Amino acid sequence: MKITLCTKVTNDLTLEETAAVAAESGYWGLEIFGFEEHLPPTTPLKRVEELARLLDDLGLGVNVLATYVGPYDAASDEEMQQHLEDTRTYCRFADILGADYVRQGTGRVSPPDATDEQWERTAQGLRAAAEVCAEFGKSIVLETHANQLVETADSTLKLIGMVDRPNVKVTWDPSNHHCGGFDYGPTAAHKLAEFIVNVHVKDVANDRTQTLLGEGDVDWASVMRGLEEIGYDGHTGVECHAAKTEQMGGAEIAAIEIATLRKYLEDGPPAK
Repeated sequence: MKITLCTKVTNDLTLEETAAVAAESGYWGLEIFGFEEHLPPTTPLKRVEELARLLDDLGLGVNVLATYVGPYDAASDEEMQQHLEDTRTYCRFADILGADYVRQGTGRVSPPDATDEQWERTAQGLRAAAEVCAEFGKSIVLETHANQLVETADSTLKLIGMVDRPNVKVTWDPSNHHCGGFDYGPTAAHKLAEFIVNVHVKDVANDRTQTLLGEGDVDWASVMRGLEEIGYDGHTGVECHAAKTEQMGGAEIAAIEIATLRKYLEDGPPAK
């Protein structure tokens, strides 16, 4: 697997500082988040080009631009157009940075509570975003997430089927399934196998307290068994949300998380 550092972990650092941390800690590269401190859609192209040169100098790649474009379920026509313009901008960024995937928000409603109109509106927006990305040879990626239309493997498959475009992929986040009380073991992995191009690793306790990897209640042995069964060998992003302290900032968390993840990959995580 290629281990990437989700820049959400280092939101206390600049992207330049984050890149240095990733290189020093032995990450393959970055999954760059689109929040204001790192890569909003208003970022000048010159800055993106400078970042690309820095990453190249450090030997780092970029797999996903984890944007905050969306959600689509309640978007007005004007908001929908802005989402598509932002998607186009991020595709240009992706070209410069060598990324293949542009994350999209879905609908911020759980499937049982969603109306047919919300499903259709979300599918319409994602279909248009996928078509924009296709112009650049990119794919959209949906991150499985509690309290969204993609909160289970089955609801994610339903949405992908409604969008009905070949360049719709999945960032599988088992921790988000755990938070919602949904399956994230081998069965879920097999259901989503053909779409998974990215996996997020972050741990969380049953009370939803975010922790370091190995200190929460996610069954990583089950997750890794599922990934092994489907033959997954793609990107795995460290996305720890544990609270930062004076003694443990983003740089320290990034170093701790990759060390633990490597141990899990070599020796296997403890069974829950």
